[in-house]
Amino acid sequence: MNEFESKLDERLRLNLTNPAQITPEAITRAANEVLEIIEGKSVALYAMLDIGVYRFKLATKIQPTETDKTIFDTAMKVVRSSPSSDPLVTTSATVFIGQRVSEWE
Repeated sequence: MNEFESKLDERLRLNLTNPAQITPEAITRAANEVLEIIEGKSVALYAMLDIGVYRFKLATKIQPTETDKTIFDTAMKVVRSSPSSDPLVTTSATVFIGQRVSEWE
């Protein structure tokens, strides 16, 4: 179990009422799904854990609450706005080109 999986395990034990549902296989599966979702971006740990908890609940057929869905949506916004950890990948930008007009005419 790597460091992220152990932190996810801690978070799950705090959130779930039945610790028997937490298995190493399910934690590994949720952690792998988080890594697929973030796609090599530099994402804050709290957002990764929030996504991991939500994906764990879906994988183990635990019904996520509305609060879980809201937290997941917020974490996904963090992922979308996070920069890439690869220095060769750049984000596209929109450039507006126009001609200046004189203020005195």
